[in-house]
Amino acid sequence: MDQDIINYYKAYDEEGRLFRNNSHKIEWLTSMHYLKKFIKKESLILDGCAGTGNYAFPLAELGYNVVAGDIVPGNIEVIRNKQKNNPVLKDIYVGSMLDLTRFCNESFDAVLCMGAFYHTDDEIRPRIMKECLRVLKPDGLLAVSYINTMAGVIAGLDDGLKNMDEVTNYK
Repeated sequence: MDQDIINYYKAYDEEGRLFRNNSHKIEWLTSMHYLKKFIKKESLILDGCAGTGNYAFPLAELGYNVVAGDIVPGNIEVIRNKQKNNPVLKDIYVGSMLDLTRFCNESFDAVLCMGAFYHTDDEIRPRIMKECLRVLKPDGLLAVSYINTMAGVIAGLDDGLKNMDEVTNYK
């Protein structure tokens, strides 16, 4: 499974994903709004599906202590290069959300698992959830993202919603 995910992202523009169109920008803006609202400043955050750091860097720049990890070595290479020019992250690592043994129990004020559920099935998700909850402090915040059934509809919409009937198959 890990190699399938790594291969997928070798041919995918993860760096530009959240900013390539309005539906993706809405995801980023909404996520950032609520992360800032519910996570106290100076909290220690694990961004375990950091991709290329599109959440990790802005959060660190706002005063959060962020550890960024991702299963895809190429994504971590991008993060390390960004870190050279903007050294704001507390730590960076390559690793899977299935194995957070590098961290002690109840280490983080917030855990971001914003990507792992996209690529896993109902058998793997509970194991990921268990690891996230293990490293999360009591009363901490766990942020999980997933792709719902409307994602395909939203992703297919033109700017201005000009093709709404076509995408939703309504006549």
